[in-house]
Amino acid sequence: MSVLVGLALGLAGVACSSTKPPEHGSVEFEAHRPTCIRALGASNRTAAVEATEIVDECVESTLEERGYRRGDRTRSATLHVVIETWGRFDREPHVRVSGELFDDASGTLIWSGAAEEGGQSSFEEDEDSSWLESVLASLLDSAVDALISSQASAGRTAVESMLRTLPMVRGR
Repeated sequence: MSVLVGLALGLAGVACSSTKPPEHGSVEFEAHRPTCIRALGASNRTAAVEATEIVDECVESTLEERGYRRGDRTRSATLHVVIETWGRFDREPHVRVSGELFDDASGTLIWSGAAEEGGQSSFEEDEDSSWLESVLASLLDSAVDALISSQASAGRTAVESMLRTLPMVRGR
């Protein structure tokens, strides 16, 4: 009996000392298991004004697909999404989004996720001319991107990838 108590106290100590947010299928998520998720408008840390609308629409449709719009509203949670990167690097669209889900009743963080889609930044080159070429190419690519919407596609893919780690509503 005292071994079980010691083990339980040890596990509780580890859980309390951890600063890492909960992951997919975590004990925190399973303990609260929301059936309805309310998404706040995305917080946009970029200069791309179109990003918020695209991400918000994708969040809403993905939550609907995962069953979080028709559920029992007594077990609800609130999703906070952050657009961290929305631009072009190496002439490729690049998007990074993250999200945190909080249980409405307790305020407990019960899930977090992040996803990145597209190329990586390469502004590490030493020559000033390479940096200037990169900036000018990015500006040109941004103008072209408005016509072909590859950035929006990358944004939708990143949001969907992030929310796929959110378990579906039970019974679906």
